[in-house]
Amino acid sequence: MISLRPRLFGAIILAIVAECCLFSDTALAHEGWGIVVDRQGQIYFLRSTPDGNVTVLAGSARGYRDGRGSEAQFSGVDGMAWAADGSLYVTDGVYVRRVTMDGVVATLGKGALTTSSYGEDLMGLAVSPSGSVYVADYSQRRVIQLLPDGNTRTISETGLFWSPTGITIVGEDLYVLEHLRMPLVILGDIGMGAYARVRRISPDGTVIRIATVWVRNTLTFAIVLLAIGALLIFVWRLRRRRKIHRSHRAAAA
Repeated sequence: MISLRPRLFGAIILAIVAECCLFSDTALAHEGWGIVVDRQGQIYFLRSTPDGNVTVLAGSARGYRDGRGSEAQFSGVDGMAWAADGSLYVTDGVYVRRVTMDGVVATLGKGALTTSSYGEDLMGLAVSPSGSVYVADYSQRRVIQLLPDGNTRTISETGLFWSPTGITIVGEDLYVLEHLRMPLVILGDIGMGAYARVRRISPDGTVIRIATVWVRNTLTFAIVLLAIGALLIFVWRLRRRRKIHRSHRAAAA
């Protein structure tokens, strides 16, 4: 693990949040675009003009369908990232989809890129200047690269306990935000153990852990667990000593 200045770490976290967070003003403040989810769960991408006119660029009833404008349907958008041409790339369930400036929605790749696990699938994503799309596959605990020709390859795997949730590109490196996967994420909810970490993936495949976020009650829980463990050992040794003492008395009798 390498040291990281607080300002740089903060910049990386902000970059990840800005690139791949859910519906935030920062992530959507681009060329007058916006996203709306109504009370019926219908998802719309909106676009406004400088004079204040707002039009539905794409989207209608919740579902899954490519097309232009209201013909397109979205099931549940998680990650969003802008490409150099101004189009918006989104993760929608198990798919990566592209929304163009004129409202055309198309699914990229060769269909579903993953399967759902614990109700989660694809999350954050980032688009490189060359057109490659890097996707955080929460379900399969990996980072995948969606190439311009539609093929995919695995860039990195996060291991048994972690899953990627966000990605951003800084120079030629990928920075991946990872969280404990279900059901271990419950430990973070109760304030115990590591909760999130950031790893850097270099073009040659080298992976370096930049930072780990520990929740505030970790030390308290560790002390309590050590105390309980010490108490259990003490009780076991005491019972064992009494048992040996009784056996010796029985043998003497």
